[in-house]
Amino acid sequence: MNLVIIIPPPAPLASPSYGPAVLKGYLNQKGHNVRILDISLIFAQESVDNWPNLLLKAGVSDGGKLCTSFCKFFLRFYLGDAKSNKESIAIGAVLKTLASHDCRNAIKFFTGHHGDFFADNPSHKKHNLCLNSMSYAREWLTANLWRNWFMNGEGEIPPHIEKYINEIEAMRPDAIGFSLHGYTQLPFTLGLARMLKERLKVPVILGGSCFSSSGNWDFSTTRQLLEEHTFIDGIFYGEAEESLRAFLDGDEVSAIPGVSFRKNGTIVNTPPPPHPIPLENIPLPDFSDSDHITYLSPVKVLPILTSRGCYWKRCAFCSHHRTQGTTYRERPIASVIAEMCANKRKHGARIFYICDEMLSASRARHFADAILACGELADISYLFYAKPTKDYSKETLELLSKSGCVAIFWGLESASQRLLDFIDKGIKLPEATRVFEECKRVNISNWLFLMYGLPTETKDEAQATIDFVLRYQNLFDYISPSLFLLTAESLMAEHPEEYGLKIEGRIPLVYSICKAHPRLCRPNRATGLLGLNLAIDWEPIIEQPAVSDLFQKVKLSLYDNLAGRFGHVWIFREHLLVTLAKERGRI
Repeated sequence: MNLVIIIPPPAPLASPSYGPAVLKGYLNQKGHNVRILDISLIFAQESVDNWPNLLLKAGVSDGGKLCTSFCKFFLRFYLGDAKSNKESIAIGAVLKTLASHDCRNAIKFFTGHHGDFFADNPSHKKHNLCLNSMSYAREWLTANLWRNWFMNGEGEIPPHIEKYINEIEAMRPDAIGFSLHGYTQLPFTLGLARMLKERLKVPVILGGSCFSSSGNWDFSTTRQLLEEHTFIDGIFYGEAEESLRAFLDGDEVSAIPGVSFRKNGTIVNTPPPPHPIPLENIPLPDFSDSDHITYLSPVKVLPILTSRGCYWKRCAFCSHHRTQGTTYRERPIASVIAEMCANKRKHGARIFYICDEMLSASRARHFADAILACGELADISYLFYAKPTKDYSKETLELLSKSGCVAIFWGLESASQRLLDFIDKGIKLPEATRVFEECKRVNISNWLFLMYGLPTETKDEAQATIDFVLRYQNLFDYISPSLFLLTAESLMAEHPEEYGLKIEGRIPLVYSICKAHPRLCRPNRATGLLGLNLAIDWEPIIEQPAVSDLFQKVKLSLYDNLAGRFGHVWIFREHLLVTLAKERGRI
C-alpha cells in the first residue's frame, strides 16, 4: 500500500524528522511504499511573501504597532508577563523582523546562499530571531486567524493548502498519516485532514510522540479527538512500526496493538505490543524524501537515535522516558556506525545530533571508540544529551572530543544540591563543575539546561543557580532556562504529596489547544499557578515561593552577560552544530 506521512507545522526547520524516516525504512522493507511530506518546512518557506498581509489581518499595523492579543502572545512566550515599556519595545522589534524582506534574507542566510553564515557577526542572532519569530507567528496565526477554518471549515483557507492537497493526491495514497511531536500541530493537522478525507476518501490516521507519552496517558486525548472529528480513522500510540505494518497489510484493527479507533460508536483502545521489536531488527531510517528539500541549514545535519527510553528514569519531574515505552533498550553500536556511514555516503551528511534522551558515560565511550575505529567517520561532528556526573572523566571527554563531539547538552536543572537530591537527578554540583571545566579544556561546548520553580524551591535557591551560571559563565556557550511544568506519569504527578504539590481538577486538552492558543494559557504567574501544563492535561496548584518573577527578570540578563557566542535565546540546535564544526576545522 501507498502511505503518505505528513509532518505538519510547526515543526523543526533545520533538519528532517527521525521518526517518520524510521517508519519509512521499516515499512518499505515490508513491501509497502511510504512517502514523507514535510509541510512544515514548505509552509514556512512559501509563506514568506505573505507575512505582511497576514500580520495586518491579525491586527499588526504596517508601522510595527501590535494588536493587544499578538503583543500578549510574544510577551508571555519570551518574557512572561512583561510590564516595562522596554520589553514591549523589544517585542515590537521582534515583529518588525517578520517583514518579508527579513524573512527571505534569514532563509537565504541559513541555507548558505549569503556565503557569510560562518562569519563571526551579529547576523546569527538577527536571523535566528527572525526564524523563531516566524515560527511562533505561524503558531499564533494558526490558532487565531485561521482557527475557524481549521476547526470548522469556515472562513479563509490559509495560503498554499490547495497546493498541498493536489501534491498529496498526485502521490495516489491508500492511506494518509500525520506525524505529530506536539499538540500545537493539531489545528493545522485537523484542518488539512478533514479536506484530505473529503477529497481522497482514504483512511486518515494520526501518530507520533505526542500520543505516546504523558499527553495521552489515560487515552483522554485520543478519545476526544476521535469523538469530535469523525474524519480521523485511528490514532497510533507507542512504537508503531509493527502496528502500521499490520494496518497496511489489512489486518483487523481490533487485533492491532497500540491503536485507538472507532467501533460501533464506541472508542476502542487496543493494548500496547506485549514485546517491542528488538532494535537490531529495525532497518536503517530512510531520509531519501529529504534530499530534494532545502532545510534551513547551510550544511546537511541528520539525527541519530542509539537507544529508546531513558537509562535513569528517576528524575521526579520528567516523563520523557515514557515516550518509547517504559523499558530502556540500546541499539548495537555497530548498527549506529553503519547508519552514520550510510548517511554520509547517501546524503553527504557529516554532522549529526544524537537524539537519545541522554547517553551514559559508558555508552558515550563505546560510541566514541567505534567512531575512531571507523576510518570513514574521521571527519564527522556530533552532539548529544547527558547529565554531568563523575563518570564523565577527563579521559572520557578527551576521547569524545577526539571522535568529533563538539557539544554536549547538559541537564543540570539547578545549582542547589538540596533540589538536585530532592528531584533525584543523580548529580553532585562539584562533580558537575569539574565536568564543565574539562569540556571547556578539550574544546567541547557546554549547553546548559536549567529549570526554575521546582517544588519547594526557595528564592535563595533560585538566586544560587543564577549566581552559579554567572560565576562560571566562561564555561557555557548557551543557557536554556525554563519554568517547571508538571507532567503526567512523572513521579511528581503520581505522588504529588511527596513533593509538596496539590493537583486540582482537569481541563479538556484538545479544546484548550485548538480553541485557545496554548502560549496564552501559560501559567498565571500573578496567582502562582506555576505548574499549569495544557500539553498533559493537569492543572496543579503548587504551594511554593513565587520564583517566576525572579526568573523573568534574570532571563534576559543571563543572555546579556554570557561570554559565549551563543549566549542569547534565539538559536537553532543545527546552527550551533554547524558553526562549532566549522570552528574546529571539521567542515
